[in-house]
Amino acid sequence: MKTKYLLALLLALPLCSNATSVIFSDEVRFDNCSTPEKVPIVYCKDGDDRAIIQLDESNALMGVVLRLREARPFSVRSVKENGTTNYYNLLSGEIYEDINLPEYETPTTTLNKLINHANRLSSNIEAAKQDQPEIVSELTALQELLVGNARKFAGQVAGPREPMFLFSKGNGYQECEELTYDTCPFMSCGDNHYLLFDREKKLFLPISYTRNSKGEAKFTKNDPEALKVWGLLTTFIRYNEEYKHSRLTKARKVPENLQNNVTAYFTFQDPDFSDYLKEIIPNCPTKFKDDIISLGVQTNEERAAMQFVHLVEKVNAKITSQYINKAFLPAGIRRKGNSYYTHTALEDMPKFEPGSVKAISANKAKTLFKKAKAMKNMAWSQPQDGAFARTELMVDMFEKEGVIADKAWASGFLKSKKNKIPWSYHVAPVVYVEGSSGNVDKMVIDPLIADRPVTTLQWLSLMGITNPDYLDNVGFPVPLDAMNIGRNTLSITNRDAFHPTVVQNFSKEERLEEARRVLANLEKG
Repeated sequence: MKTKYLLALLLALPLCSNATSVIFSDEVRFDNCSTPEKVPIVYCKDGDDRAIIQLDESNALMGVVLRLREARPFSVRSVKENGTTNYYNLLSGEIYEDINLPEYETPTTTLNKLINHANRLSSNIEAAKQDQPEIVSELTALQELLVGNARKFAGQVAGPREPMFLFSKGNGYQECEELTYDTCPFMSCGDNHYLLFDREKKLFLPISYTRNSKGEAKFTKNDPEALKVWGLLTTFIRYNEEYKHSRLTKARKVPENLQNNVTAYFTFQDPDFSDYLKEIIPNCPTKFKDDIISLGVQTNEERAAMQFVHLVEKVNAKITSQYINKAFLPAGIRRKGNSYYTHTALEDMPKFEPGSVKAISANKAKTLFKKAKAMKNMAWSQPQDGAFARTELMVDMFEKEGVIADKAWASGFLKSKKNKIPWSYHVAPVVYVEGSSGNVDKMVIDPLIADRPVTTLQWLSLMGITNPDYLDNVGFPVPLDAMNIGRNTLSITNRDAFHPTVVQNFSKEERLEEARRVLANLEKG
């Protein structure tokens, strides 16, 4: 299932009447900010400086500081402190966030953030016209500032970029020169550095490597780190400082030798990029072509040799789950089964353990399946999403029938006849059925992809998981990045586990209310 529908009760923007602060940095702080009652923004003013926190279209907090006629968008986390909600830049030492961020940013990414802010502010201005007209003029003035900054960045994105310089640790500034004019989009930037710079396809990629004793191009631990690429008018690419503060950073998923080429590693692993290289490389010098081939082979070899493990962490009171390189497990880790947990995450896991339940007959399981399939308002015609919501309602119905059910969670590249695109995860109820020889079998009841109760292995096979060598039995929550490394996972929990990215104690009533809301939205299309 996709994760389009996050829980509204988690994502509601806390607009409190107490004094609210926005802390962009140690030097830039706004206190006593305004929190309009019916417009989802936080607005701050300090002299000529302004700050706005608002929700973007994906319900994520986004902030922008307008200072000295510059607009700086930033990622935001709200933190309640002594009854007051304050908003911190993710770069703050107060925050150690659990989001995925790009390693490098360009004027294009900054431009997109500013456009998102301006567009979202348009919606908030319309809301203010209805509910709080006294703030419309200020919001409109702020939007004009954002649009002006967006135009400035748009000019930089479209403008000339030569000559260009790359700045790196150890080597300082080095001028970049095209390898083959107009035919090969790679540039050489002094010793050990190359830059993919394809204006037409908007591909920008620093690559840093050294050579082994045979003179072959190889990524090593000591490769210099590219921090900035300067053009004639502006910084063209810069290392994203927020990236260092992301708990889901890709740096934890690469071989040790590629820590200074994380983006390059994942780009070389991308099939679309491989096809692109096959088209472009023939136009590049032979020596460089051989280097690129050597680096591509190395990334494949090192990925094959790398050991991925399932890690569950608790960050800012939220449980996160992902596959990482075993070499980068945090200190003080605990192992349980095939999964690794930080101490605080492990403390939360017992509440999701599968229950000790009474087995039912095979006929009772068939009856439950028929009743589940007949349930109304379940958005059965919208299989692309909502599995966690359907499962919660089915389990509730089973309980009313006198049967306590668990939940089966799978993640990976899941493809069934019902869904048009692969799922990153799926979930369905599990009941325990008396076998003919006195054994008890786990049976999954999933009208979305099956026509009867099926075993867990049969259920997995209906989603294309037929090779047990590529199946990991893991703890909850299942990792949604399993499909990215060619793995599949299975986890059995009790009813309290609700969603793989929102792992929190909810009452049964809260889960049912949210499940009905999600499915109602799905049925609306």
